[in-house]
Amino acid sequence: IEYVDAGTPITNTHYIGAPKGEIYGVDHGIARFSPELNATIRPQTPLKNLYLTGQDVFLCGFAGGLAGALTCGSVILNRNLHLDSFILAMKTKYINKKLKDE
Repeated sequence: IEYVDAGTPITNTHYIGAPKGEIYGVDHGIARFSPELNATIRPQTPLKNLYLTGQDVFLCGFAGGLAGALTCGSVILNRNLHLDSFILAMKTKYINKKLKDE
């Protein structure tokens, strides 16, 4: 038995209620990246303990979702998780090189 599933913008409209077939939440058109709008989009909201995360805070796609999660986590933990992840990657690279050289 073989099963194949496919989707189109019409499928998205039906299942996620997206009138134009988009799946990325906030519109990611050129206006989305204006300096004025970027200056106002933040993970923290005026409502206590309500935060925004994912691609609506950063960019669309997997990488944007991951960066949005790091940005939101940074606000909640009051530390720069982007920098923490960079430092961790550098330490890991250094340790792996050191182990390889031994």
